[in-house]
Amino acid sequence: MAAIASRHNEQDRAARLLGAAIATGTLGDADVTARLERDFFGPGRERHGDRRWSEDETAGAELSLTEAIELGLRAPAIR
Repeated sequence: MAAIASRHNEQDRAARLLGAAIATGTLGDADVTARLERDFFGPGRERHGDRRWSEDETAGAELSLTEAIELGLRAPAIR
C-alpha cells in the first residue's frame, strides 16, 4: 500500500505506511526491499524531501495496527 501511495504522489501517506510496516517487522527479502526502495520509496523520498519523509515515517511507526490498516485502505485522492 505504501508503494501504491507513493506512485499516486501521496508521499506523506506512503512514508507513514512504510513506517508502520517497518514497525511491525520485515518488509520482505532483500531483493524485494531493494526493488521497492529503488522504484517507489527512493523517488518518493526525493519528491517529499528527506526530512519530511523521515518525520512521516516516524509518525507511521507510532500508529496502532488499526490506524495503519485504516490509512492503507483509505482511497487515494482523485486527481
